[in-house]
Amino acid sequence: YVPAKWVALMAATEKLACAQTLDDVTEIVRGAARGVSGAEGITFVRLLNDRCNYVAEDATGPLWEGQNFPKEQCVSGWAMMHGEVTIIPDIYDDDRVPVAAYSQTFVKSMVMTPIGPKPAPAAIGAYWSEKGDPTEETLTLLGLLARHVEMAMRNIAL
Repeated sequence: YVPAKWVALMAATEKLACAQTLDDVTEIVRGAARGVSGAEGITFVRLLNDRCNYVAEDATGPLWEGQNFPKEQCVSGWAMMHGEVTIIPDIYDDDRVPVAAYSQTFVKSMVMTPIGPKPAPAAIGAYWSEKGDPTEETLTLLGLLARHVEMAMRNIAL
């Protein structure tokens, strides 16, 4: 028996190996990240010209797909600039979160996983409607997905 989250990761890995464009990568992340993390919402953010560009959003409520923000004003920017997984168990208890931006959304906790070392070119975000830490398995799977996305992005750049 292989847990569904691991099956989702393996399927995404196979698709990422065949990705030919960044749009392909975006669609693969959009389809896989929720299954890998069990999150209620997913985002894929790329760092372009010192701005966080929300290129994909898969959430139960509309958030920021197609919008961009200065990297200093968003959690994804913090994760990309520091090259560290950012775990926020309570968005209302973390100074890195622009709380006003989230007040009209379902989001109560999140994880932002950078894709690559600092400064990372992109990040995968996972959102939950309940406060709390994600499981170690979820963090591991998001990290593995991010590594495969990084490799796909490097291959495309070649």
